Amino acid sequence: NRYNFGLGLGRYLIKDNIQNLKVKLGIARNIENYTDDQPDSKFTSANQYIEYNRKFNNVSTLYIKFGIREDVDNFDDYQSTTVGGFSFNVAQNLSLEIEEEVDYDSKPPIGFKKTNTKSIIRMGYNF
Repeated sequence: NRYNFGLGLGRYLIKDNIQNLKVKLGIARNIENYTDDQPDSKFTSANQYIEYNRKFNNVSTLYIKFGIREDVDNFDDYQSTTVGGFSFNVAQNLSLEIEEEVDYDSKPPIGFKKTNTKSIIRMGYNF
């Protein structure tokens, strides 16, 4: 289990009808509880996040997101997430998203790989 409690600020660097670029900076307290004999981990992290969205037309949007979380006591211990995908409006309230996610942990828990990837297809309904 992983718990994060944090504060931060965000700002749009670009925001118009076609595209937007958003950055966020913050600090968080992180708690990681393991189910095996590995000791639990508690640390404070500096968090940085950037997100870019580009609307191609009324139906499709490209999005790219990148975030990194660094242990403030040991900057060699960090985790990053990169996400890229497309969102499509397929009906008035129905959307389809296709995305790829890559997670990297410089010091993963025992028995885990440093890099994990996910391919995600998501259907959404907007109320």
